[in-house]
Amino acid sequence: MRIRPAATVLFLIGLSQPTMSQGPHEHLGVAHLPVSCTPAAQVQFDRALALLHNFIFPQDVAAFSEVAATDSTCAMAQWGIAMSRRANPLIGPADSLTL
Repeated sequence: MRIRPAATVLFLIGLSQPTMSQGPHEHLGVAHLPVSCTPAAQVQFDRALALLHNFIFPQDVAAFSEVAATDSTCAMAQWGIAMSRRANPLIGPADSLTL
């Protein structure tokens, strides 16, 4: 069996990435999007973004709401709430969208 160098490099990079953790069983991976919010809100935003990227509904809405509560001027918290309320793009349109 021949292992390709690019695959090996990608595998090793994946091993070196820290996981975000808010609890002993939460393994969301790494998500970071620099936003112009307070440092505390940035940390919360990154966790909320990881929840969104992992399709963890409705916890992602709650997490983005916490960002807005921490920093009321953080417009990206509102963006996150809006993105979290969209239908899952991987499963097609929802029969009915509950907000």
